[in-house]
Amino acid sequence: MALFLGAGINLGDSICVEGCKEIDLSWNGLLNGLFTEAFSLLSIGKELSSEDRYIMQNLICVSNKKEIAKGFSEENWERLRSHTSFEFPPLVQASIIKSVLGNNYINSIRKHLYQQCDKYTMQKIFFKYYGLNSNLPDTDKNRPFYSLYQLARLIILHHSIIAVVTYNFDKFLTMAIDILRENREEFFTEKEMKNIRQDRTVEDVFGTYSHSSQEKDVLPIYHIHGLIPPYNEFLPVKDNEIVLSMEEFYENTQNVYSWQTATQLHFLCHFTCLFLGSSLTDINTQRMIHYASKIGNDDKIYYLHAVSKSMKERLNEKEYTSYLHLMNIKDTFYTQYGLTPIFDKNGYNHLYDTILNLYYETV
Repeated sequence: MALFLGAGINLGDSICVEGCKEIDLSWNGLLNGLFTEAFSLLSIGKELSSEDRYIMQNLICVSNKKEIAKGFSEENWERLRSHTSFEFPPLVQASIIKSVLGNNYINSIRKHLYQQCDKYTMQKIFFKYYGLNSNLPDTDKNRPFYSLYQLARLIILHHSIIAVVTYNFDKFLTMAIDILRENREEFFTEKEMKNIRQDRTVEDVFGTYSHSSQEKDVLPIYHIHGLIPPYNEFLPVKDNEIVLSMEEFYENTQNVYSWQTATQLHFLCHFTCLFLGSSLTDINTQRMIHYASKIGNDDKIYYLHAVSKSMKERLNEKEYTSYLHLMNIKDTFYTQYGLTPIFDKNGYNHLYDTILNLYYETV
């Protein structure tokens, strides 16, 4: 089995660390943070007042908060936001960010990721919510980093997972695996401890393909769009091949003989694959899944998704039913182009509980 992981694995219920620091590691959160920094530089010399900057920034940045700027009706504000989100899709935002930030581009991404969450912060959250000695009831659904925690457990306990393909720049999954391995007595039962391979190491693969040792006791985590490590590690810039902006995305797609493309096709065509935390909007990924399905591996590529907690809470019964019908249409489309979708209307936590518990039991 190979895991294909998107930015959604970093999500969970919103949490404040140490009383005031809220963690937002979503894809939109990253773009919002970077665009805010870029917009401050972009507005210099354009004679924009602070009020103008506030309005423009809040129209472009994605937010769940309904903050209507002074002088706008709610109807016109929503109409403007809808139009702006169409004119400034993520790829355009990322391209503007790279153009404005220049040499600070990668450092700004690093700052956004690791000033919010480092290994110490993640470890503290894991002990509080998932440690065997945690006093929180099992019924407590307010569980941050639940996907990361469950995936780290899955990788440590089950040796049939031979590789991870991720579209994320961060090392949060590696950090989660390290935390559980270093404190295994706190997170695994005696029975589970017997199944942990002490000789298996995790290796982040990125940029130039020669970085990977490709040994049998190594689980490779392939960073298809490049890697930005935390502050206590060296930041490789040369040949790192970060893919975020339009220019980088097109160059990555154009190189059909790259190791990134070959790696994805290898696993999609020959192994059972699980897509988690991914929107699957990348046309390059869609193309490869379609190719894998044509050679007969379509019944082994699974896409896990679920209704979000915020969506379920905002919709009334009729709206929620309509939403489920739309998801059914979307799943029909996924099936046609080579995926086996697994949708859970009870939310992502329930989805992970169901799928991973089933896998634990069968293995």
